[in-house]
Amino acid sequence: MISEAFHLGADYFLHKPFGTETLLEKIRHVAKRRHLALLRDVGQLEFKITAILRELGSPAYMKGYPYLRYGIVLVVLDVRLLDAVTGELYPAIGEKFDVPGSQVERCIRNVIETTWKHGDRQVFQKFFGSTVANRSGQPTNSAFIATLADQLRLQRSYGNGPNK
Repeated sequence: MISEAFHLGADYFLHKPFGTETLLEKIRHVAKRRHLALLRDVGQLEFKITAILRELGSPAYMKGYPYLRYGIVLVVLDVRLLDAVTGELYPAIGEKFDVPGSQVERCIRNVIETTWKHGDRQVFQKFFGSTVANRSGQPTNSAFIATLADQLRLQRSYGNGPNK
C-alpha cells in the first residue's frame, strides 16, 4: 500500500497514531522540499528561456527582457495565465519587478518588436514556423509568450526534443 501511494504521487506517509506536532513537522518538511524543487525548476527554466531568447536575438539590455523571461516562466508553470494576460500575467510580472502592469506590457512589446525586426529569420522559423514563413506581422506579446512556453512545457513533459 505504501509503495502504491508513492507511485501515485505521495511525498510522505505517517503511521497512525501520530500527534499534531508530528503532522505539522512532516508538512513543513515536504513543503520545504517542494519549494526547493520548484526553485531549481524555475532556475532551469530561466536558463533555457535565456538561451532561446539569445538565439532569437532578443537584446538582454532592454528593460522588458527580464519581464518577458519571467512571463514565459509563469506561463510554463500555469498556462491558464494566457487566458488573462492583461488582468493576471502582467500584474504578476509587475509585482515581482515593482512596476505597473501597463509598463510591463509596453516593455515586453518593445523587446519582441526589436527581436522580430533584427533577429535571425531561420531561428524564428524554428520556433514560430508558419508565422515566419507567411511573413505575417510580428506576434502579439501573448502569442510570443505562448509559443515559447508551449515549447518548454512539451520539453518538460516529454524530454528535450529537437530544440534543446
